[in-house]
Amino acid sequence: MLTELSIHDFFTKMAGKEAPGGGSGAAMTGLNGVCLLEMAVKVSKVSLTETEFSGALDELTRLHQELENLINADAEVLARALPALTRVGPDGSQEEWNEILLEAVHIPFEIAQACIDALVVAKQMKDKLHQNVVCDATFGAMSCNTALQGAVLLAELNISLLRGDAELMEKLKIDMMNFAERSDMLIDAILCK
Repeated sequence: MLTELSIHDFFTKMAGKEAPGGGSGAAMTGLNGVCLLEMAVKVSKVSLTETEFSGALDELTRLHQELENLINADAEVLARALPALTRVGPDGSQEEWNEILLEAVHIPFEIAQACIDALVVAKQMKDKLHQNVVCDATFGAMSCNTALQGAVLLAELNISLLRGDAELMEKLKIDMMNFAERSDMLIDAILCK
């Protein structure tokens, strides 16, 4: 599992020709952001009500685990998808081709949703955190926004490769555009003074 590698080994593997790829990188970037937000909430415990503290920390702990799992899940999907797409080939079954690509679209959707959820927590905590960790939390939110933008790019690429289902392609594109717009609104609210 990728998440059990050292940082050096993970990034050496990422710099290679096989999985992990951009999806694992997006999940890693989102996880970096969530970890910074977790730390900021923990340091700010005395500034928060018990409900604020436990609510934010529970949600960030959930997202931490989810993004960690998505680092591995994306690499697994990529490792299966590339040979499968080669096997199906350009003249192969449209149904099988689309099935493989939809699996590759699903992971970026999950990454994007996790990052949106983290940005919601960051926005809620924005004015409640201890002043010593506001920069850390802001950087964490920016990391989540960057991870989401990366997930959107990856999903858009895979969506563009789908065959013969214009209605599905349009729906998926709209969903990804909505993720990007929501992320932009949240990060703008977090960054405004």
